[in-house]
Amino acid sequence: MNSVWLNTRFQILRRIGVSGLMGLLLLAVAGMTAYFLIPKAKEQSLVLQQEQSVAKDSVTKANELRRKSPNTVSQLQNFLNWLPPLASNAQDVDKLFSLAIDSGIELQKVDYQLTTEPGAQFLRYQVTVPVKDKYLAVRQFASGALNSLPHLALDELQFSRPQSTADVVDAQLRFTFFYRAE
Repeated sequence: MNSVWLNTRFQILRRIGVSGLMGLLLLAVAGMTAYFLIPKAKEQSLVLQQEQSVAKDSVTKANELRRKSPNTVSQLQNFLNWLPPLASNAQDVDKLFSLAIDSGIELQKVDYQLTTEPGAQFLRYQVTVPVKDKYLAVRQFASGALNSLPHLALDELQFSRPQSTADVVDAQLRFTFFYRAE
């Protein structure tokens, strides 16, 4: 058996030569490499295709969101158009006084200040209200005003109690009305 192998090897070597034998050996190595590596390459290809699909979906969703989201300039313009004109100021202050009366608070001294910011497209009308009453009544007045007047903001709310046993608190509320600059 050993001699048959040697004889066959010798015959092959004589026919194809050393370079042919090296070529066959390289072909065998390439075939084995392909046999073992092609399945891994297919797996990696599938993973890459899935990642690419996910990336395409996220880009598509981002593009749709960008198309659907309103333009900030138009949002600002819509907001400014929503603000009431300064002419409605007297009605708003009357409403604030009636909300104070509904809460059981009597407003005696109120400070007003109209503020315009350079370059701003709205006006601020600040109303400072000192109040001396029960805490619950002051709180009810502030929340009622904010709920009834959507263009009103509560800038400051200070409480102080002269005596720790007193039911009455001294409070100072500073509201700001926002109006459209015309």
